[in-house]
Amino acid sequence: LQQAEIYKQKKLAEVCARVCAESFTQIKMTSLSTLEPHLMKKVLHSKYFRPDIDSRAICAKIASYCRCQDKSISTKMFLSLTSENVMQNICEEEALFFIQFMVVLGIDVSCDNQKAGRLFERCVLAAPHMMQEVVNSSRKGRAGRIAKNASGSYAKLPPQIKVQLLEFALTQQQHL
Repeated sequence: LQQAEIYKQKKLAEVCARVCAESFTQIKMTSLSTLEPHLMKKVLHSKYFRPDIDSRAICAKIASYCRCQDKSISTKMFLSLTSENVMQNICEEEALFFIQFMVVLGIDVSCDNQKAGRLFERCVLAAPHMMQEVVNSSRKGRAGRIAKNASGSYAKLPPQIKVQLLEFALTQQQHL
């Protein structure tokens, strides 16, 4: 896809984007991670992309892509890649990463930016189990890979966001 774009092969680029969109969850991350953000957006917003096939895999791939392309992704691009039209569900393992990435990008989730606020809300809703993992791993002093990643993302968050996450996790625990 990238080569077709470079050499201005529009029809080839369209076919490549279609193939990538149709088989997104089967494509290795090493191939996806090299795509420029505008090309990833082209794939994810293609009419051939099916966000309902495996929402957990889509979320994980988008998070991995953002980690690989962290220096190249703008706020607008990030919100486009993580929109509900593309990523219908936030997987719990990536919720804290997405919140932390929003902070790094300087996205103010308390402002009137509807897309950012909605993404933040979706992440908070997905995070309670990971918050429990973070708390348990800090108490026990050992954690699995997923809990370590979550703890690392959590540690980088501003205090007011940590409080929001903990409060929501506690209210969810009370409802169980």
